[in-house]
Amino acid sequence: MRLDTAWAVPSNSGDDHVRFELRGRESGTRGTTTWRVTITTTDEHQLRIDQMSVERSNLVELSSLFRRWLTDNEPFVHVLCVAPGNRLTLRVGPDPGVISSRIKPALFVEYRGFALDARAFIVLDETCIRIAADGLDAALRALAE
Repeated sequence: MRLDTAWAVPSNSGDDHVRFELRGRESGTRGTTTWRVTITTTDEHQLRIDQMSVERSNLVELSSLFRRWLTDNEPFVHVLCVAPGNRLTLRVGPDPGVISSRIKPALFVEYRGFALDARAFIVLDETCIRIAADGLDAALRALAE
């Protein structure tokens, strides 16, 4: 099945966002999908990470973590992808290096590869996380079609 959908996590300022795009096809018995992650900031800098293979179960778990945060504001760390030479981790919660709190957490996207280590963040609020959860759920429904 061809997948052409995306979802985004907006910042609480509305200026920045992290965008996840489905690229390619769901394949394999474990439902692996190739993703592109794009982080865009207000000054129009972009970090684009292509060809991250993510299992459907990891996306379902991430959706559950977003939904759980909406009820308890508990920080979480979720590894989306681990492959030889690649690791993509999302972390939501307060951080002493960023103006953030339990109710306005930071979303950190951390990538470690053979030749690149990158870390970017945006600050969120409840609405941002609800938008992210709804967008991810829509992408998961598209995977199931």
